[in-house]
Amino acid sequence: MVKYDAHFLQKFAGLVAEPGYRDKLTGDIATRFELTSAFLDDHAMGPWSQRWVDDLRAVIDAIEAGSVLGAAADVATASGTSSLGVLGMSFGAAAAASTAQQDRRVRAVVNLDGGQFLSDLLDVDIRVPLLQLASDLRGQLRAMGIPDVTTIDANEFFFEPLHTAGTRRDVHRLWVQDLTHLELADFLLIPAEERAGVLPGGGKADPQRTVDLLNSFVRGHFDSILRGADNSFPQRQLGEFPEVEAIDLSPVRDWARSRRAHRAPPPTTA
Repeated sequence: MVKYDAHFLQKFAGLVAEPGYRDKLTGDIATRFELTSAFLDDHAMGPWSQRWVDDLRAVIDAIEAGSVLGAAADVATASGTSSLGVLGMSFGAAAAASTAQQDRRVRAVVNLDGGQFLSDLLDVDIRVPLLQLASDLRGQLRAMGIPDVTTIDANEFFFEPLHTAGTRRDVHRLWVQDLTHLELADFLLIPAEERAGVLPGGGKADPQRTVDLLNSFVRGHFDSILRGADNSFPQRQLGEFPEVEAIDLSPVRDWARSRRAHRAPPPTTA
């Protein structure tokens, strides 16, 4: 059990006051990439993110060693690491993705609306198949009084090389219309009118349908990768839940290719 860290919350809440944070959401692609890079690793939340990665890896170690105690012992005893997937939501989702990149025992990962805080997945291929399910970022920011959002997604520069962003067939980047970040957790069970009163843009998601949506996509991804199921993922889920759409990263891809084309050639030696 890890005790609540008040300093963690203060630092996390203070991100929005950091110089450049709004430009990271509203600037052009070059500006967004530069500022995204500046908010990683030793800056901002990076040290905590690596700590969470280390915690996840310690759990995997404990399962392998058979040393899990307490209420989770029976589940851990029945588990193994030969077909291991990791999943997280929000900050835990970022940690799950980095765990998958750093730990070769992990074979698949699900990121539920977590922006990355480590550079291990910036402008590179993630090591394993990934499902990212994101909330309606632009809708939430508009409801918070930020209408000039240009960022495509919190992880627009992660999981793939920039010049091929959005083209890898086993990296599924999806977002859910009218779903806020905290409605991916148990806030969803609060009555709609109360959610609307406390969550910018909230209260529109139907609880049971959203739970069904999450279960279908997460299980479909893990079954496809970890069990080798021929389950037509994610086409079947996209047909069943039309409020889920693919995230289009072609603007990032085009920018990256143009940037590469205009780089000066390396100097030649006589």
